[in-house]
Amino acid sequence: MKIKAEHVERVVAEVSQGSDDPQRVASLVGAFMREQPMIGHYVSSYSNDLGLEGVVLALLHAHVLARCVEVAAGRHLRPVQAADLDAAARASLGALADDEPLLDGYLENNIPENDPTLGKHRAAALRILRLVARALVEQE
Repeated sequence: MKIKAEHVERVVAEVSQGSDDPQRVASLVGAFMREQPMIGHYVSSYSNDLGLEGVVLALLHAHVLARCVEVAAGRHLRPVQAADLDAAARASLGALADDEPLLDGYLENNIPENDPTLGKHRAAALRILRLVARALVEQE
């Protein structure tokens, strides 16, 4: 699957509406965790590395990734399973930039080096989110 610029732009516009409201962000993350509980558990398992705010931020980005894949596929995604995450972990995560450059670009551009929430844990967050992206994209 190739995610197109218009897919990312549409989803970012959707998610950005009301993003100043912490309740909206909490609602998006909560809904995502209900729709994708395995991803929620996987990202949450890194709370010692990312901190609680970092987990919420990573889950918000995971929601954006999932919505991009859904919009590109034209359907809702099935819940990711542990086997999907395992398969994604065995895949070459560096290749996400080659396979889905717009998803990788979204992550690079929206998790800046000086991110105040993730700070020194940016690399870990990117690694986690690239694995999540791979698991989502490989659902087809």
